[in-house]
Amino acid sequence: MTSTSLHSSVDSDPISESNAHLLSLEPVDPAEFSFIPLPESQDATAVCRLSLIRTGSLELPASVLISPTEAGAVANLPAFTFLVEKDLNGKKEKLLFDLGLRDVSCDASLWKVQANAGVAQILVENNVDPSSISTIVLGHAHFDHIGDLSHFPSNVPMLVGPESPLGEQLARLMDVADDVVTSRAVRRLERETDSWEQIGTFQGLDYFGDGSCWILDVPGHTAGHIAMLVRTSADPPAYYVLASDTAHAPCLIFQAPQLKIGLFPETDLNPHGNPRKLTCMHDDPEESYKSIAKMRRMDMEANVQVLLAHDLSIDRAVPAGDFVALLGTLEEIKGLKSRDLTDL
Repeated sequence: MTSTSLHSSVDSDPISESNAHLLSLEPVDPAEFSFIPLPESQDATAVCRLSLIRTGSLELPASVLISPTEAGAVANLPAFTFLVEKDLNGKKEKLLFDLGLRDVSCDASLWKVQANAGVAQILVENNVDPSSISTIVLGHAHFDHIGDLSHFPSNVPMLVGPESPLGEQLARLMDVADDVVTSRAVRRLERETDSWEQIGTFQGLDYFGDGSCWILDVPGHTAGHIAMLVRTSADPPAYYVLASDTAHAPCLIFQAPQLKIGLFPETDLNPHGNPRKLTCMHDDPEESYKSIAKMRRMDMEANVQVLLAHDLSIDRAVPAGDFVALLGTLEEIKGLKSRDLTDL
């Protein structure tokens, strides 16, 4: 994607009063947010192993994601999920972050979807039994992240973020029968009662209790949107942030000057919507700009690499294949930070 000319699918629409606030929103300076240094550990076991899983790809107009952009530009995006593994008290813990794409019906005509083998099948092909997953951590319940939960036994629990739907409502969002959700343990994190503390720029929950894996509250995109901070090396310390849909285009986080979130007519997603009302890919774009800035600040750390769920630059930089075991070293992160960010 390039940004050489100002183009938007909404240029010809009258700017109604209801759009004034949305149109006024601008990227936020990361310096506005306090940063708590990430905890280090001399304990070589206080780390996790991380694997990237390619579940397919999406094609959609670039103007939906960023503004300004080139007229007619098309974005081809990967769809990642991640396997986080840890040896803990003689047990192998396996967290699956997001379930990725599957062939599902999409009402919107904005995108084309190409799904790979489902994430459960990819796990099997790489000697990981779906029944061995300790917990599915759902970044959020959008179609390109829900996969097919029915491929995982009901004794595999799920963790969802604050304000996430539950029960039958969550089942509908995940496009599965109600009992696929209601028959399993689903824990929803709560801002008021769980033990959150600031980690970097976000509020986080120390999942294993040793600082190796944090659930991050990253609001803005949709209800329940969460990310994960994973320490993959203790000495020297190295971290990955599994950022889900904090942003849909890497240039919103990794490049300066920053572009804006793309806006488009409501009718592009809902044929019964108001053609003069603008919308975007985030439920709360004002909060999303804050989360994008916070994520940008995290990535400014030399030993932290942010991994967005749809980052084409990461797709190009890591080895080919549906299942990629990352090294998790500081050297690997330094290499990824020097990756090609042009044409994004």
